Amino acid sequence: MQATRHYMLLSVQVLTVLGLALAGCAPAVAPAPTAKPAAPAAAKAPTAAPAKPAPPTPQPAAPTSSPKPAAEQPRRGGTLFLNEAGDPPNFDAHSAPGVALLHPVMPVYNGLVQYDPLDPSKVIGDLAKTWEYSTDGKLLTFHLLEGVKWHDGKAFAAPDAKFSLERMMDPAVRSPRAEYLKPIDKVEATDAVTLKITLKQAFNIVPLLAQGWMLMLPPHVIQAKGDMKKDIMGTGPFRFKDYAPGVMWRVEKNKDYFIKDRPYLDGITIYIIKDGTARAAAFRTGNVHVTMTGSGSVTPGQVDSIVKAKPATQVFKTVSLNSAELSMNQTAKPWDDVRVRKAADLAVDREAGIKVLEGQAYIASHFPDWGVPNEELLKMPGWRPPKEDDRAQARKLLADAGYPNGFKGKMLVKSSTDMMRNAQFLQDQLRTVGIDLTLDVQDATIITLWEQEGKFETFGRGNSRYLLDPYDVGKRYVTGAHRAGASGAPPGYSSPKYDELYYKQGSILDETERKKVVKQMDQIALDEVPALLFLWNSITLLASEKLNNYKPGFGSYNNFRWQNVWLSN
Repeated sequence: MQATRHYMLLSVQVLTVLGLALAGCAPAVAPAPTAKPAAPAAAKAPTAAPAKPAPPTPQPAAPTSSPKPAAEQPRRGGTLFLNEAGDPPNFDAHSAPGVALLHPVMPVYNGLVQYDPLDPSKVIGDLAKTWEYSTDGKLLTFHLLEGVKWHDGKAFAAPDAKFSLERMMDPAVRSPRAEYLKPIDKVEATDAVTLKITLKQAFNIVPLLAQGWMLMLPPHVIQAKGDMKKDIMGTGPFRFKDYAPGVMWRVEKNKDYFIKDRPYLDGITIYIIKDGTARAAAFRTGNVHVTMTGSGSVTPGQVDSIVKAKPATQVFKTVSLNSAELSMNQTAKPWDDVRVRKAADLAVDREAGIKVLEGQAYIASHFPDWGVPNEELLKMPGWRPPKEDDRAQARKLLADAGYPNGFKGKMLVKSSTDMMRNAQFLQDQLRTVGIDLTLDVQDATIITLWEQEGKFETFGRGNSRYLLDPYDVGKRYVTGAHRAGASGAPPGYSSPKYDELYYKQGSILDETERKKVVKQMDQIALDEVPALLFLWNSITLLASEKLNNYKPGFGSYNNFRWQNVWLSN
């Protein structure tokens, strides 16, 4: 169905439903990609059997929450209303980035494995029912569910999964997911329900395959169309219905889903609301059931106001997997000198930073839950209170490096409220030891280009990860990571010892032994300051008292399939 076909009709519908909650949120008028829903599937597929989890990816402490107690049996029917802050760039989940794409399309697709929607610390099966590693850890075999169908009725089989993995690995596709598949040597479909992944070395890749972007897309559609930029068709619990750019995105229940009693909902509508005040109003007035992560999230002030007005609101606080930091270009002076980077790190009062971020942050090292634990971290210079001794040490380091009176420089920063707030905080902190950075405010297009080309002295930024696995978190400090295009990689940083440990930890399947190596990597990062990490962000999500069976995943890229949630009256 063409997405533009219903644009005017849906515009009227959404404005009627939301009323004043959408004040100031005019719909975009750019042409929409054409998205075609699938024809009805031929028959129901069997219920998915529970899968034996691979070793789970360690996560931070469970999110704090005030969910409603489970008292009723699941109720079928109803539409879940969500909000998003922008439109997707296109519909191809292998090549395009951003939550504005993932959140709408994730209910339409499945992966091989997933983070458990009801226990986000565990990996469970999705299209795979079981899997096992060979004794040497180099061969991973998935046993897939039988009877799964694409939304057009064509059977899903192991060659389809092989196609998706290889497509994300293809340099021509330029997939942001390719980095996570680098440990793979080859993929084989030995029969319709058996997928074998040969790894370059022993490596626990299952947690990487579980993150929300690792979706299986239909090869028969891609082979016919060339890509999925204008088409949406998966195996998931919901089927694409329609889309009006700048207004709404809708999916409807897949009545032939392979888990025969899911989903409980009839459908999902995502309102595209660009204004933050209007997004909060939409939730407050009951027109949205869940506030979302990323740029569509609510502020602490809005949370307080809403909960005061609606005490039954469910409140969830979880990690965003996004860090606030200063990237330093180490290809030139003064930031090529570890003494200068260490002086900057010593200057920052991280406890004060939490107050600046209105409590939406927490302190952790470069490898949360894997590296140096907080009970040790908070005793270290730069991380410990109070700051007087640290800043005296910082001034001495600057003097030893040839800057007894400090120095002036520039900090590149994106022209957004949250990035400006972080940058101004860092600017004030660094001035306490004589580092005076003028803010160079640029829009997102310039920021992206200059970051890729390393055209900055320092860059006050946020840096997102898909998950907290050390392979993901640690890859940007590997020698040459910036040249290779790794997000958030500091230009010019190199540590042979860090590189050695990074590749070593990836081959260790025993979690306890792996943590020992990761802690050594973390200590190198704390000592050499490849990037000035000052805080990790957290997220507060609000859910209606009508929403049941919901737990937020970690970060902005997991647990948005919604097949288990239901709405009470």
